[in-house]
Amino acid sequence: MKKNYYEILDLTTEDKKLDDTKFSSKIKRNFKQKSKKIHPDVNKEDPEATKKFQELNTAYQVLSDPNKRVLYDKYGEDLGKSQGAGQQGGNFADVDLEDIINKMRSGFGFGGGGFQQDPREQGNLRITVPVSLIECFEGAKKKFKYKKQVICDLCGGTKHEKGGSVVKCSRCGGSGMETFRQGNMIYQQTCSAKDCNGTGYIIIKPCHKCNATGVVSKEEVIEIDLPIGVQNGMNIQINETGNEFMFNGKKYIGNLIVQIRELADEKFQRQNNDLHVALDLNILDAIIGSNVSVESIEGKEQKFKLSVGTKQDQTYRLSGLGMKQYGNPFNRGSLFVHINLILPKELNEKELELLNNLKEEEHFKS
Repeated sequence: MKKNYYEILDLTTEDKKLDDTKFSSKIKRNFKQKSKKIHPDVNKEDPEATKKFQELNTAYQVLSDPNKRVLYDKYGEDLGKSQGAGQQGGNFADVDLEDIINKMRSGFGFGGGGFQQDPREQGNLRITVPVSLIECFEGAKKKFKYKKQVICDLCGGTKHEKGGSVVKCSRCGGSGMETFRQGNMIYQQTCSAKDCNGTGYIIIKPCHKCNATGVVSKEEVIEIDLPIGVQNGMNIQINETGNEFMFNGKKYIGNLIVQIRELADEKFQRQNNDLHVALDLNILDAIIGSNVSVESIEGKEQKFKLSVGTKQDQTYRLSGLGMKQYGNPFNRGSLFVHINLILPKELNEKELELLNNLKEEEHFKS
């Protein structure tokens, strides 16, 4: 039976939603706590202790690495089976995931699609901006605040203060993991060196301003031009306005990705480029087929003629009065008018007499 690596490490569905930093802290804490409980040296009488510890170690190696975690979430333990018909069985315990990742980046493996990852993607920042329906229709300038990470001006992204340095951890040799042997089994666990904590390095004189992260938070104000016709869920990318970070000794700036969250409108409902609106209508206008009007999204009165005997919930389509098309604002969708018949709550004697007389006419007889 296949093991769920998240369950092995006591990680919940909510834990999966944590950002990378919080998830990393959570998984390290859970691994340390659980490894102490199920270690073979502590549970010598349990014949399954070695197997359980091996499963824990494998789960940690996979989920603690962002790239391996993505592959595990997508392919599960069957990843090893997808490497070719000649390879039997296989899972994360016996597959070199780094090799797989490298092959994917260089255009081999998994169908040979391949991709080259832009290091700036690490700094991409996503935010959501609320937009009204009329702003989607007309386009608008939107100014808003957001927080981003910038290189620490005290340490310049080195993570240490003047006179300090970053050195490889002598205990784990820079891998972030300690390897030890028990019988014929080889295990790995997070480096237990105090100042390493699985990072693979130790910072001498850590920067107090950025807490040795190399970056600090900064609030920015930006104004963007909202294109005509944008829809809920669309993304607008503003280059080099995202998070700053250091990569191989060089400063990079990610992109800001603004996702549109279209607000509900009190009057109109949107469906792609079409608009829907309800029109309250006197029942006599519906019966005789009057000329009526409805207000468009621009605020203009649009007249149209009802058909004789218009029914409740009947729909009229007014072409070219919907939303402007994104990328081609000269094309517009339709406005669908949904009829809502209003009946009088009270009638006077004259009205009752008129209606009773109508009952005897040809087209009103039941």
